[in-house]
Amino acid sequence: MKLLLALFGFSISTLCLASAGVTPQLDDNSYSVEFKRNFLEVKKLGPNFNHEDYIFSYPCGGGAICSSIYSSEGSLFIDFPDNYIGASESHPLHIKFDLDSNEFCIWGESAYDLRVYNNACYQLEGVHLKEVVNK
Repeated sequence: MKLLLALFGFSISTLCLASAGVTPQLDDNSYSVEFKRNFLEVKKLGPNFNHEDYIFSYPCGGGAICSSIYSSEGSLFIDFPDNYIGASESHPLHIKFDLDSNEFCIWGESAYDLRVYNNACYQLEGVHLKEVVNK
């Protein structure tokens, strides 16, 4: 449910990027407005992953959906292993994660090479993602 809110449920008019004061990385122009907006909206709700970090998704062009983790430990953004087709009819994007775990799983279709992710799971170890095999 939190992922759906992160993807589609935010009011753009209520967001004020300047007053957020979250992380200096957001001050540069390397992040899109959508990236910043979705991250700040998720951040307002509090950590949603492993008790201290934030998973969020955002549109990243051409109908693709990207997802990232904001690592509070490293004060940096960690991209998911791929970008996903947002309107895939055969493999809609779904990400499973929760507050009590450092693991997340992905179902969806790659926006790059049409690879299908079917319960592909990863763990966040420090500031790196490690694929979990045989899940």
